[in-house]
Amino acid sequence: MSNDSDATYADRASGRVFEDARTMVDAYLQRFSERAGTNLQPLDDSGYTTVRKGSAVVGINVLEDHGVLLILAPVMKVPKAGNHEKLFRRLLELSFITTADAAFAIDEQKEEVFVRLCGGFPASITRNSRIWWPRWPKLRTSGMTC
Repeated sequence: MSNDSDATYADRASGRVFEDARTMVDAYLQRFSERAGTNLQPLDDSGYTTVRKGSAVVGINVLEDHGVLLILAPVMKVPKAGNHEKLFRRLLELSFITTADAAFAIDEQKEEVFVRLCGGFPASITRNSRIWWPRWPKLRTSGMTC
């Protein structure tokens, strides 16, 4: 059985191999930054950064200890008045079919609706294997679920 230090992270397009998931995500952020003509910050010490393009703000978090990549984007404030049941039903319907692997969630403290995409970096991979990112396998990690 291999451990996390045996994992190989590789870019499908270039074939470049990275030492860990954070380094790979930083390389993708850099490439996106160049293509979008904007300046993006790499992941911080906790594995988090935000990407801003126009009015959109997307949070990216690499939780390497759990083998997880989490992407969050605020969508709207939860309305103070109105038919919440209708809103919540619509969010559940969208989460079920429309968003594919993404899902809507509500941050109780901020009273804000987010769309969230959570995928895994497999926890155990042999040196002869490659992880092609982005790919969203079913999570099979312990202690962290999406």
